[in-house]
Amino acid sequence: MPTNGFTASKQKEFIFELVVTQGDITPYGSASFINYVRWYNIARDALLQWRNLGLDEALRNIVETEASLCDIQYKREAILQDEIIIKVNSSDIRQDEFTLLFTLIRKADALLISLGKQKIKFRNFKTGEILNLPAAFIDNVLKPIEIDEKNSLYKY
Repeated sequence: MPTNGFTASKQKEFIFELVVTQGDITPYGSASFINYVRWYNIARDALLQWRNLGLDEALRNIVETEASLCDIQYKREAILQDEIIIKVNSSDIRQDEFTLLFTLIRKADALLISLGKQKIKFRNFKTGEILNLPAAFIDNVLKPIEIDEKNSLYKY
């Protein structure tokens, strides 16, 4: 049995939990499309706490997060009162861009609800300039949760 391949037990991730509320569901009883995107963004923002980005003080107040891609794969419905675990991993880390991979799982029975993918950049909203990722952010936030997307269940 090879030891250098990807296994779930080797995977590290950032974890965020939420509960599906009345405001999240449609009249048909399941979560609406926009809530999946909103949940990914909430988990992303929780991961990207500005204090962890490694930006100098002058840039902190003029940086915005830009998601240039957002893909979603639905596996099953999220319904009212579901407790959901969102696991976030990084992938494809570049000088000025990185990818976040999202796995939404129902907490009660570990059923896969959704997979998501976002390509993220940081932009100076005053000048429009795309910023390079700070080394401290890569080393302290992205690298600890990095996986090789080709060796996991994300197939886009």
